[in-house]
Amino acid sequence: MNNTYITNYIKDDGKLDYQKLYSEMAEITGFMKEKKQKQHYDNVVDLYNTWKKGQELYAQGSEADPSETPF
Repeated sequence: MNNTYITNYIKDDGKLDYQKLYSEMAEITGFMKEKKQKQHYDNVVDLYNTWKKGQELYAQGSEADPSETPF
């Protein structure tokens, strides 16, 4: 999975599209479906949290004064 994968789950307002996530989880059937559903949920939420943190860090970096010493 790469960064473009998570963008499928992000709404226009930057929030996670839980409706899409739960819909996909409902489609998971068969042997050990609960484990696979939880795994899918955890993967998507972890990717979203990583993406969101990256967005925050990027915003902080773009606001930094380039003339300042970084340490």
